[in-house]
Amino acid sequence: MLYLSLLLSFYITAQPQPDNSNFDWLVGTWAEINNTETEQTFEVWEKLGKDTYQGMGYSLKDGDTTFVEELSIANIYGVMHYTADVPGNEEPVSFEIVKSTKSGFICGNPQNDFPKKIEYQYDGDVLTATISGGGKSKTFNFVKQ
Repeated sequence: MLYLSLLLSFYITAQPQPDNSNFDWLVGTWAEINNTETEQTFEVWEKLGKDTYQGMGYSLKDGDTTFVEELSIANIYGVMHYTADVPGNEEPVSFEIVKSTKSGFICGNPQNDFPKKIEYQYDGDVLTATISGGGKSKTFNFVKQ
């Protein structure tokens, strides 16, 4: 029994986990590429701790704020999560980060109505965020400011 417990412990420890340090590339201000003079969308991210990041997504129309969402990436009980607090939702929605690389991450929440999957990909000064689920998909392209 002790041997089985040790073997199981080693197996769990040996499983690859998303690399928490890979989110530093997200820090900064990102402006959506198709912004116009009258309508702009941004995401702003900062690092709060070793594996905690805080973000905000917002849209402006003619200088007035039309949309704000609070975002975070944090270690919750040993698992990295992306959480979005969006107007209209009673509670923030958490998505488990299932894959993380030096150039992005994928997270999911199959119980959420939409999106069920969120993917961020980073290439130089360009950030692509895609939300999808239920046969629908929307992509946002940002450039670092």
